[in-house]
Amino acid sequence: LTLLGLADTQLAAGNTSTFGGEVAALVGDIGREAKAELDGATNGQVRLEQIQALYDSETGVSIDEELIDMTKYQRAYQAGARILSTVDQLYETLLNL
Repeated sequence: LTLLGLADTQLAAGNTSTFGGEVAALVGDIGREAKAELDGATNGQVRLEQIQALYDSETGVSIDEELIDMTKYQRAYQAGARILSTVDQLYETLLNL
């Protein structure tokens, strides 16, 4: 019961605040600091996920893109082979003249 009586006791520092008020202010400060730390941790986690997604998008292998590139190179090879075949036929024709 003695502790309950302290809640409304004026403190010596100018008698402008009570023991209960100071405890409430301290608990409020601790709560605000805890929330700020939690928000900072949440923001850090979000940033980490964004960086990981960016890294994955830059270094990851896309099967679709690889297939498109492979098809492009195959067609370029086929076009080169047709050109060489045509040049070979022209060369044979010139030799037979």
